[in-house]
Amino acid sequence: MMASFNPLLLIGVMGAMLIIGLLCRAYIPFFQKFLVPASIIGGLIGFIIVSFGWFGLKPEMFKLFAFHLFNASFIAMGLTGNGEKDEGSSKGKTILKGSLWLGIISTVLLTTQGILGGGVAYLLNLITGSNNYPGLGMLLAHGFLQGPGQAMAIGGAWQSKFGIPDAQTIALTYSAVGFLIASFVGVPLANWGIRRGYATHPVDTLKKDFRAGLKTKESRDMIGRETMHPSNVGTLSIHLAVIALAYLANYGVCLILSKVAAGTPLGQLAFGFFFVWGLFTAMIIRKIINVSDHSHLIDDAIMRQITSIFVDFLMIATIMAISIAIVMQYLALIVSVVIVCTTFTFFFVVYFGRRIGKFDLERMLVLFGSGTGTIPSGLVLLRIVDPEFKTTAAIEGGTAQLVMVFAMTHIILIAGVLPQSFTIIQAMGIWGATALVGLVLLKVFKVWKKEKSF
Repeated sequence: MMASFNPLLLIGVMGAMLIIGLLCRAYIPFFQKFLVPASIIGGLIGFIIVSFGWFGLKPEMFKLFAFHLFNASFIAMGLTGNGEKDEGSSKGKTILKGSLWLGIISTVLLTTQGILGGGVAYLLNLITGSNNYPGLGMLLAHGFLQGPGQAMAIGGAWQSKFGIPDAQTIALTYSAVGFLIASFVGVPLANWGIRRGYATHPVDTLKKDFRAGLKTKESRDMIGRETMHPSNVGTLSIHLAVIALAYLANYGVCLILSKVAAGTPLGQLAFGFFFVWGLFTAMIIRKIINVSDHSHLIDDAIMRQITSIFVDFLMIATIMAISIAIVMQYLALIVSVVIVCTTFTFFFVVYFGRRIGKFDLERMLVLFGSGTGTIPSGLVLLRIVDPEFKTTAAIEGGTAQLVMVFAMTHIILIAGVLPQSFTIIQAMGIWGATALVGLVLLKVFKVWKKEKSF
């Protein structure tokens, strides 16, 4: 009987890690100083437990959770509306400009991180005489900028379909390290901007509840609206049901793709890139709901909260799925790639962040957080310099995701079949061409200024 409850027990373990992380953030000044999220703290504690083999826990137990939680989070994002729009106003133009900048510059950052990572891995092979697949260095870009789910999907495809050993664990390791860099490098960067007076609006000392990560009784907020009559069905139940329905519909889409495109790269990527098709499937379902005049039944605030649940547990599952033995085996590769790419990312972000022309510090921090962790990491850094989100940078962080979907889709699809269909040199050429196009577009849209703002 116990075996049948294993999934629920593992969810219980992840829940315990999240609560432990919450308490650590609330009462340990070190974590408050660097604003380390509870999910990261809990995941690291869980990683230690798994590494020592306590309670019979193993990394493999958490990989499946990470896979499904990531897919579910993308589907929930696809089902979330874009809120009120005011494209004709000055604010609407500012958001459009900022969204284009963040989406394009993120694409340039991902491709250059990939080129650097692959180059470092190749040079390390020459220096040490090792024979690691250079693409393992390129995986850093997906772990840093696209997060654990996409890194795991690409690394998993390489490992299971193309025989690249340990690719999935290495991808997850890059992702976990990226979140730490977002905190331990991003927070000092934000504080530097405040001290120099570069924030758009004056910033007071961060409030205690923000540092502790807990709301006070007086500062509690409502997180959504009830859209169902409680005598019929719970509002949260319907939101989860819509996500589950979209998940099921996307399974059908992937199944059809795998059959129709069998033997082609598209067929191979059908289930491996479940999240890509899931995002589009969810957006179509949301469009159908809107057209049918039932959009009021899906509350965006509640949908965002559900996405947050998936992301929090995803982070814990991701870190607990990392095998310490594999990390130690590839330690030289991982450390070399991380150091080089982190250094490059820092100077890249500071250079371009000072040349957009408005809300430069705020947009710079969103880019650095999302370029090493995910968009939530960028928003955490943003709140240091813009606690009340008075600038448009927070909105741009969300709307830029649509730009990135279209700008990066070819990179994601090619990356999924890279070991089989492309050489590393060919991939670097495509990545480089994409980066050059992105730089040209920055000039075309006038979001790459010559003058430094600070």
